[in-house]
Amino acid sequence: MQALGHGIRPFCTFWILAWLLATDTSAGAGSMTGREWFDRGLALSRQGLFPEASQAFENSADLRPTAGAYVDLGLAEWHQGHAGKAILAWKRALWIAPANSQARENEAVARQMLDLEDADLLWYEEASTWLSPYAWIWLSAAMLWLAASSLVLPVVLFGARRDWHRLVAAIALAVFFLSLIGNAGVVGRMNLGVVLGESVPLRLTPTTQGEVIANLSSGESLRRLRSLGHFDLVQCANLTGWLAPDQYALVCPGSVSSEH
Repeated sequence: MQALGHGIRPFCTFWILAWLLATDTSAGAGSMTGREWFDRGLALSRQGLFPEASQAFENSADLRPTAGAYVDLGLAEWHQGHAGKAILAWKRALWIAPANSQARENEAVARQMLDLEDADLLWYEEASTWLSPYAWIWLSAAMLWLAASSLVLPVVLFGARRDWHRLVAAIALAVFFLSLIGNAGVVGRMNLGVVLGESVPLRLTPTTQGEVIANLSSGESLRRLRSLGHFDLVQCANLTGWLAPDQYALVCPGSVSSEH
């Protein structure tokens, strides 16, 4: 359906982001490293200086996205009453590390307190949450390489293939094709976002004068469907309408709400 969003663009963006986020960058945010910003954020949180701690954790996550940085960023934002930013941070922690129990529990408690439902996932999107996006990439690459080497190397080195070479290649190809389902689910989840503001107007038409269908609460989950002008068509619960891209953020770290 609309899970793949804008077609090939999210798929290309997914692979580019994966390469960038897998690289340990040490530049930016001054001369401090991601770990130094993280330690500074912890110290500021202990002092109750949550706005400053949020900035420190954000700098840490910008330099080197980790689940720990996003978990603590969410806690700092929650202490300031920023439910949307807190839930967004915990979702980004789960994007990087799906098994992170602290992020999952924090988000669940926050949604229960705010009476907010999470976005519904399609079956292959749900399957993609079993591993991190980067694990799906490496699994696909490794299985494709294993299948190719099992078929080619025996001929090059020994002049013939044996039955077990073909068996390894068949298993590797089967796992490769299954991993494509996980990658497709990740691409679909790249269009999931979180409302950041309070009483954000969801409009019937993509204009500032458009009729307001509903006012969305901070922390509500949504799915971006497409963009038009300075608005994005989003689906939130059972409602579909137009939303300004600066009023929400996508869960995928490094993504922007919309490209105009």
